[in-house]
Amino acid sequence: MHATVCYNKNTQKYDLLLSGVVVSSSKHPDYWEYHQRRGDLPKKIAALGIKEYILDARIEASHQWVKLRGRLRYEPPRPGFKKVNKQRTLVLELPRDGLTTMYRWLIKRRYFLNLQPPMWGNHITIVGGLEHIPDLSAWKKHEGELIDFELSPDVYKHWKFWVMPAHSPRFAELRAELGLKPWDEFHLTIGREYVFGEH
Repeated sequence: MHATVCYNKNTQKYDLLLSGVVVSSSKHPDYWEYHQRRGDLPKKIAALGIKEYILDARIEASHQWVKLRGRLRYEPPRPGFKKVNKQRTLVLELPRDGLTTMYRWLIKRRYFLNLQPPMWGNHITIVGGLEHIPDLSAWKKHEGELIDFELSPDVYKHWKFWVMPAHSPRFAELRAELGLKPWDEFHLTIGREYVFGEH
């Protein structure tokens, strides 16, 4: 059985995935290699009846950033959704160039996970729909503005979403203009995990 070690930014631990399922976690990325060299298995893995596995990949931060450009959209429409979105949201809309489609395919091949495409297409959320906006005087002021930003190819999991980190000083300026607190978790959404029975 082939295994992959992947850093989980939410828990700040390294997860061991077998057939796309997290079976063990550790703060140390070399934890499972250490056990392999000793010729034994961690108790959590042995308890699953797994006798051996091949550790064939480890995903860590590469610290490489790519420069891209997007367009600001306030309260963007959600194509294909019957329910109208009444929440105030601000996103940076990216070209529909197949970038997230490619990553969803790679994640499916590696982790056997089907991801639901983002409801707004390729985008970076700057103001979330559940946030209270203290100052609405500048709302929709910058509709359509083009913004340059940097994108990291390092994929991580944010709640049920698979994402890539994004950065631009302009994001913080837009939030400050609306009276919102600073935020450093900007990301490009690749997709959301399907959950059986969830609507």
